[in-house]
Amino acid sequence: DGSCWKRRSGPNAASLYEAQQILHLILPQLALALRWDTTPCHSSPLGLERAVSASSGEGAGASAGQGESDCGPLLGFLRQYALMTKQADFVSELYWALVCLSHEEEAAISKNKRATQEVPRPYRAARLALLRSLRCGSWCSSLRSPREVAEQEEFLRMARQLLQSQKELWRQKLQLLVHLGHRLPSCEEQYVGGAMTRSRSVHLRGPLGSGAFAHRTQDLRSALLHWPEIRRKLQGTWKPDEDDPLLSDQAVQTSSGSDSLNVGYTGRGSDATGATLDLVSPGSAFASLPIDPTLVFRGVIPEECCVMPSVHAPTLFACHMGPPMKGMREMRSPTSGRGRENYMLKVGDDLRQDQLMLQIMALMGCVWQDRLSRADSLMLQLAKFRVLAVTPRSGYVKFVPDAVPLSEALHQSQGDLVAWLERNRPDDMSLDRVLDNLCGSVAASSVVTYILGIGDRHLENLCVTRRGQFFHIDFSFVLGDDPKPCAPAARLPQQ
Repeated sequence: DGSCWKRRSGPNAASLYEAQQILHLILPQLALALRWDTTPCHSSPLGLERAVSASSGEGAGASAGQGESDCGPLLGFLRQYALMTKQADFVSELYWALVCLSHEEEAAISKNKRATQEVPRPYRAARLALLRSLRCGSWCSSLRSPREVAEQEEFLRMARQLLQSQKELWRQKLQLLVHLGHRLPSCEEQYVGGAMTRSRSVHLRGPLGSGAFAHRTQDLRSALLHWPEIRRKLQGTWKPDEDDPLLSDQAVQTSSGSDSLNVGYTGRGSDATGATLDLVSPGSAFASLPIDPTLVFRGVIPEECCVMPSVHAPTLFACHMGPPMKGMREMRSPTSGRGRENYMLKVGDDLRQDQLMLQIMALMGCVWQDRLSRADSLMLQLAKFRVLAVTPRSGYVKFVPDAVPLSEALHQSQGDLVAWLERNRPDDMSLDRVLDNLCGSVAASSVVTYILGIGDRHLENLCVTRRGQFFHIDFSFVLGDDPKPCAPAARLPQQ
């Protein structure tokens, strides 16, 4: 349109914050682009040959200098950005994006039945290069003072422990599901052991009635209450993957005398512990969840966890969460303010499309904030719940605090949503303000669903909060796709 772009001479704090938010927002696409990231000296992406040989033969002994040499320009920029800004949550988001992409490329290789030794694995190479760069190495010599070196070493240790705790908690949750009889997709078997998965995957083949889900919830809570004993029985059912040696400062053998390797936290600081992290009672261990890397994980609440009535029987984990960790940026997603958050673990369902739709919605919100007046941009609210695809067939969903399906709100109020909002609104909010939130969020959601062609809208995947925020969930049908024939362009139920 003839407009001229020029560099800002003096960026202020607000512009830097906006740039950081945008970089985090487009990180999945940057991770996807690492497939074509090449080193100056090698035509193959990320110095693939050296990366693969290093991961298979050198493990934790690989130096950061080697990790730096097999970084392409894009991965080098992302790595250097995380190191200079000391954002461990940025490292976490990049790592788990590469984990999902690595699973996807392995599945494609297995499907094509090609010779695995000859097929490039750029995302695996990028993931291993990222982990090698988190180990203290020769790049610290470019820092000016011993204090800077010490600060960088402390950040690298924190980033390794962050990823280490997230992997351990993910592994334990999958072990819990397998113990309860869930059938895991093949891409998750590496976390719990294929033999264990196949031997216990026959217990959930009964009818999917409400009584069955109530019984499964009882089994889940009982297993969580006895989780330390169950974990001891599960020792030896999994083997460390190729990432574990690169993350662990020291390999800690289990007290039971088994040959399996447990990841321990042996770094310095008050949050470090020599014991293995526990899902229910982590104590003072340094831990977080990959979907909420800035919040401290303080354990699940067994009495409030449940198995949800759905085809894949997702598990709802109610968790104690602490305040943001030191050095972490402010949370971009809302918290309940009660030190308690709900996370759904879905296995057997592809969450990548939901994650992409939420990313596009967040971009729309950025455009509205930039182009509209402050009053209008505040009026057009989009719920900031989060979805993270850990693998192509599993992942996390973070619930919006105090949200209920629209069907439940209408049922409780005999079809009068205004009466439900009046009865359930927070004490510090007037009904007029709640209704303003409802009108603005309905308008924003209507625009989003129309532009993205989101289908299969019914009262179960429309939600509302006590503050009047209206939002959509479940984006299985997008870009005009809809299970119902002759679906209208504006897809909203008549209620």
